[in-house]
Amino acid sequence: MKARSSLCLVVPLLLAACASIEQAEPEKLTFQPLTYVLPRDRNLAGTGLAALRFEPLLEVVRRGSSSELLSRKATIEGDAIVVTNQSFITDRKGRFDQPGIDLVKRDEVGVQYTLRCEPKEGEAEVRLVCALAGRKTFDHTSFGVGSRHDARLFAPQDLAAYLKDAVSVSYTFELDSPWNSESTLANFHRQLKEDPSEEDGRDRITGKIFRGTYLLRHRDRDVRLSVQVYPYKNGSKTIATLKLPGIASGPETVDFSATIKAVKEEIRAIVNS
Repeated sequence: MKARSSLCLVVPLLLAACASIEQAEPEKLTFQPLTYVLPRDRNLAGTGLAALRFEPLLEVVRRGSSSELLSRKATIEGDAIVVTNQSFITDRKGRFDQPGIDLVKRDEVGVQYTLRCEPKEGEAEVRLVCALAGRKTFDHTSFGVGSRHDARLFAPQDLAAYLKDAVSVSYTFELDSPWNSESTLANFHRQLKEDPSEEDGRDRITGKIFRGTYLLRHRDRDVRLSVQVYPYKNGSKTIATLKLPGIASGPETVDFSATIKAVKEEIRAIVNS
């Protein structure tokens, strides 16, 4: 009878413990909505969320008989930005930046955030207000001891920093100059840092079209600038394509409209100098 009595006491205690686990409060996440400001401009590559590009991250955390990688990427899905931060083990060693390589993943852990973005249309610009809509974690360690680098530690403040720093847009526009092609391109050579690409140089067919790639420093960020200069009327025409990084204009605002306007004026001054 005594053994039976003790069992009767243990069972309610176990049930109470299970109940307390199930009733645990969900983690409270703090994330101030982030706003992207985009011009209503046909020269922008894409409209709304489709105009945003996010730099993916793939780096080796540890390398040994097998390597552990940290991966971070953002994708646009309808009206949402989905950011996945994960670490995983792969048997591959050596370089990981070669295109077309299939990394066999195992022991993945990570976290995924979803942000819903609401457009607020104006006459000259569109404001995309993005608020946190959900978070989920994953832990796929059925084939081993699991990743030693816990990507689930990617907190909301880390998410906000990534969404500000890793974002960019592409913008293309034209400028006329009173100077000939050689002189206009020389202005870029003289005033900006070159960032050579395979397409740079004199056009092999016409011999009159010149291409160059440069870095323009704007508010402590690099703007990558690809230019094509060719004869036009009594001077030349420059077609410039900009890769503009996200530059915060406030605590939770990235204003591409202001950046595009300022950078265009800097390039106009170079073309006409």
